[in-house]
Amino acid sequence: MTDTISMLLGGSASDPSSASSFFSNNFVFSSLVVMFIGGIVATISMAYSQLYDYMYKRFVVSLEVTNDHPSFHWLQRWIEKQSFFSDTRNVAIKEINYNEDLIAMNMDNNIVQPIEFAPASGDHYFIYKGKYIWMTKSIQNRMDREDKRTIVLRSFDSSTNNLQEIMEECRAMEIERLKSTVVVMNPQDVYWNHTTHKTKRSMHSVVLDSAMKESILTDISTFLSSKTWYVERGLPYRRGYLFHGPPGCGKSSILLALAGHFGLNLCCFSASKMDDGQLISLLQNVPPRSAVLMEDVDCIFSGRKQEDFKGISFSAFLNAIDGVGAAEGRIMFLTTNHPERLSKALIRPGRVDRTYEFGLASTFQIETLFSIFFPSASPESVKSFSSKIPTKTVSPAAIQGHLLNHRESEASAIDNVNLLFEKNDAEEEIVQAKEKVIEEEGSGAEAKKEESKDA
Repeated sequence: MTDTISMLLGGSASDPSSASSFFSNNFVFSSLVVMFIGGIVATISMAYSQLYDYMYKRFVVSLEVTNDHPSFHWLQRWIEKQSFFSDTRNVAIKEINYNEDLIAMNMDNNIVQPIEFAPASGDHYFIYKGKYIWMTKSIQNRMDREDKRTIVLRSFDSSTNNLQEIMEECRAMEIERLKSTVVVMNPQDVYWNHTTHKTKRSMHSVVLDSAMKESILTDISTFLSSKTWYVERGLPYRRGYLFHGPPGCGKSSILLALAGHFGLNLCCFSASKMDDGQLISLLQNVPPRSAVLMEDVDCIFSGRKQEDFKGISFSAFLNAIDGVGAAEGRIMFLTTNHPERLSKALIRPGRVDRTYEFGLASTFQIETLFSIFFPSASPESVKSFSSKIPTKTVSPAAIQGHLLNHRESEASAIDNVNLLFEKNDAEEEIVQAKEKVIEEEGSGAEAKKEESKDA
């Protein structure tokens, strides 16, 4: 090597003085030492990196969960419940439902809802069933939709069994939680977002005539258990229901009870706040075992003439619920106060398979509501109350409101029935006034369209 260096420096290979003078140069010698040490460091670093990668792949198992999958929320809730995170040094305020009041006070002026904390983004460590677990939480901003949240669990183990057990524990906890709640989801762009959890309502608490309630329950139960039957016959596995009737007759109340009874999520949206693309994407991405709810559908489409009314086109709406790309396994509930305003194309079989009328209170409903508020009332009192309210004259909601106002005394509830009718008449006048305004606005919109066509 010294011969080569000597020749490069212009010396002779047989002249040792050239090489010795080169190495006697402090600057050159120091540079060579630095290069030598740098090479050693680089080699060690590369060897360490390769050894680390080998050891990581050989002895560390990991499980990644993102908020694009429902299990992310299961894991998040499981983490918040674990006592071994109480001493973590990196915390954030726990995410809550916006309906929860953090400063609500009880009768003694004590705060009812305390602020709760959960592990923040970053690395956290805990021991689960004797195994050391390393957890990393991270957030990645996304411009087109909700930020991507990721939780990665790692463990020094030969298999992922321990991590899978954590997820199974999360799922079991979620199943237990959902036994008493209904998940209500609202649209966020083209995806469904978990908005809140509603306490399940018993079907017994929904006061409807027994025959209609039994018919609804039987029809939904038959549909949910008949997927194979539909597939074998080449039928679209979808079911649509139209609930119609005056306000306050139980259309919305029974929906929450049905979702709880059959373990369904409720996907609620207003088509007036989206365009065709959003509508189609949302109905194609309905989560499993979910029911889609569109209330007051007559306010969106009062007929085929208003084809571009409030954001979406009528044709896109029909294609979304019954077109070639419509989702399978979906249940849709439509509600309206005015079924006569709906297009026949919307309520034909295949789009709306069953129609149920929720009418004003029957004698059975009047007596049942009174018995719920006054369980110890005698049969005579029940009959006395129902006899003062002609059947099919007021809504069940109006009767319930009256009984709430007089819940301390059944005698007062009976003696003041006249107040129920006075309030009911006033509410009807308000409803009629609002409907008149809506009709006038619709007529004005139609007139403008006709003028633009003529122009």
